[in-house]
Amino acid sequence: MSVVGKIVLFLFLLVNAVTPLNLFALPSRQFTLLPHQSEAIKAASSTNAARSQIVIPNGGGKTVISYHLAREVLSAQGTVVVFMPTIDLIEEALETFYQDDPQLLDWRKECLCVCSHLSVESVRFTTDCSRIGSFIKGDGPRLVLSTYLSACAISDARLARPFDLALLDESHVAAGSNGETLPSIPLVDEFIACKKRVFMTGSPRVFRSRKMTKGNHVDDQEFSMDNTKVFGEVVYQLSYDEAIERNVTVPVEALACTVPLGQTVNETEWRARVLVDACQRFGLRKVVTFSRSIERTKDLQEALLRTRYFRDVLRVQYNNTSWGSLKKWTKPLGDGESIVICNPYMLKGGFNELKDCDGIYIADRMERHLKLWQVVSRAAMGSEGKEKGYVIFPVQAPDDVDTNQFGNMVPIIRTMLEMDSELLKECRAWLTRDGEAAERGDEVAPPRKLLERIVGVGVSAEEFRLGLKSAVLEIAGLTWDVKFGLLKHYTKIHGNALVPEADKKLGRWVRNQRVKYYLNRLLRERIQKLESVGFSWEPNKALWKEQYEILKALGVENVKQSTVTADGVNIGRWCTLQRGYNKRGKLSPDRIQLLNDIGFVWDYREYLEASWNEQYEILKALGVENVKSPTVTADGVNIGNWISKQRSFKKEGKLSPDRIQLLNDIGFVWDGQEYLEANWNEQYEILKALGVENVKKSTVTADGVKIGRWVDNQRTYKKEDKLSPDRTKLLNDIGFVWQQRQFPRKLVSHRGE
Repeated sequence: MSVVGKIVLFLFLLVNAVTPLNLFALPSRQFTLLPHQSEAIKAASSTNAARSQIVIPNGGGKTVISYHLAREVLSAQGTVVVFMPTIDLIEEALETFYQDDPQLLDWRKECLCVCSHLSVESVRFTTDCSRIGSFIKGDGPRLVLSTYLSACAISDARLARPFDLALLDESHVAAGSNGETLPSIPLVDEFIACKKRVFMTGSPRVFRSRKMTKGNHVDDQEFSMDNTKVFGEVVYQLSYDEAIERNVTVPVEALACTVPLGQTVNETEWRARVLVDACQRFGLRKVVTFSRSIERTKDLQEALLRTRYFRDVLRVQYNNTSWGSLKKWTKPLGDGESIVICNPYMLKGGFNELKDCDGIYIADRMERHLKLWQVVSRAAMGSEGKEKGYVIFPVQAPDDVDTNQFGNMVPIIRTMLEMDSELLKECRAWLTRDGEAAERGDEVAPPRKLLERIVGVGVSAEEFRLGLKSAVLEIAGLTWDVKFGLLKHYTKIHGNALVPEADKKLGRWVRNQRVKYYLNRLLRERIQKLESVGFSWEPNKALWKEQYEILKALGVENVKQSTVTADGVNIGRWCTLQRGYNKRGKLSPDRIQLLNDIGFVWDYREYLEASWNEQYEILKALGVENVKSPTVTADGVNIGNWISKQRSFKKEGKLSPDRIQLLNDIGFVWDGQEYLEANWNEQYEILKALGVENVKKSTVTADGVKIGRWVDNQRTYKKEDKLSPDRTKLLNDIGFVWQQRQFPRKLVSHRGE
């Protein structure tokens, strides 16, 4: 690394340095359990199920619940592992656990964090599997706190005994995982054995927006914890509305704000004006802002100071070293005074001290899922006199390169839908009705609850309505409900849900639902909705019979995976589906028998083997020396093409030794160039034997060699300079005529001449 590079790295580390937290210096404070927390603890403790779920909105104190569940096991000298998405949350959990009962553990010896780094100096951390194994073997209680991504280190330790309890916080990060991704490791006993697992989340359902999706099907990106075999039954649930009614949290309102550009110098000044306008309209007095970088945070702070609206505009770095300088936050505000804290990314710690903030300003678009959850849940934190929390974000920004000027709403709406199941239900119903109405040329207004939760400020009503709908439809998963609405309309018109594959609006979507169903990738809720309109998972008997008759007419042996009939029926894919249905036990005995009657090959590999052997026998019968590259048999078998493929497969290492030996046994020529050379020499000798003067363009030998065409090709190659000097000389030696003779046409006499 260059000297300049080292200096830059040193300055970066200096600026971003985090002062380690001394856990033992924290004051002891016992947390008083709220009624809902006691109920959740009792429900999880009393169940005998190996897996169970607790669903409580963020801000409801799940960390305190985790502590009390862990304490029961640790007090009995047991072992507990706690999984969390980030190191920041592990550090906050450590503070909560220690402050409630400093004597619970010998924190230096009986607690271990499995993560890449830690800014708590009093607790050990590692990702070394041997150290993890040694730690668990020790006597006495054992508490392990790990990120989901570091769970592989615990798995690699191959622990001799299972954990007594596993607590999985924000467990929606593992929703929909299939055993192949890192977050799923804590779910599987073969990786990490646990006697009991408790999954805790604010939402058992998560989405991914289109812009975060790399897959082919957008509607695949909705994940759920519905699978009770993986996540267990819900033993305690506190809904969003119930949390508000019981004063656990306060309602959150999202403000999509804009102001006229006017004489604004730059976009940072404009963003500062947006916040001032929101504070004036809604009487916000304590606001925390978030920007995507330290530089942009500093620019926003300076722009806010220039507005002269706020009493103080403070700025903190991405660590917890600055809280001593934030006493101004707790100082009482005078009439009409407001205060702002500008922060890059997300506050690492200390936010509990700021729960009286009434507004959070997301100055830059925030996509990271967990960060948005933290932002909205912090806005929902209750405090004395706080009736509502606001999440403010700019729209129609002057520098917005997004084609959707309301794109900032997408991640916010997605997060609010995940947190509020009732709001999600209303939005689904709205989109379904809108899908039905679209076929009639109508449009359905958004649900009242959505308009109450997402408010346009400074935006025309029509622009906001269109922007809101566009933003909702960008949330992957919700487009499914629009398609379902189209299907409902189809069933009303046609009296059934048997949509043909050729249907431009629904054909492909309907096919995908069936495929996902048989692959067990369709959410249970969607299965129920589709069945409610008479959706058939297996196309009706008439349609099946029609495809069967096509296969029967073509002949099983003539249908490949890619075969499509002249009128567009993908019969090859239909055959593949039948094999899949049979493999999963979802094909009726009658249909199996019908397919068996026409010699259907259930194992496609067996079919390919039989096909290869058939082509081999054809080649063997014809003789390798008699087959040219374009050779096609009388019954349409392109044996010449098959030969070319065998050469390619061998070259790519895709041809088995057995097949290579079989081809060698009949004198197969592997070198295509050598084969072409031999073929040219063979045709040359035929020409030489016949005599150049006796060969016309149409001459064909008794055994079918089109020598006249070959002669014509040599003239063309010579003209295009594609004939080698050696071959030119050989042809000259037998008197080859390079310029084809031109015979004069007979004169035709016209009448009257």
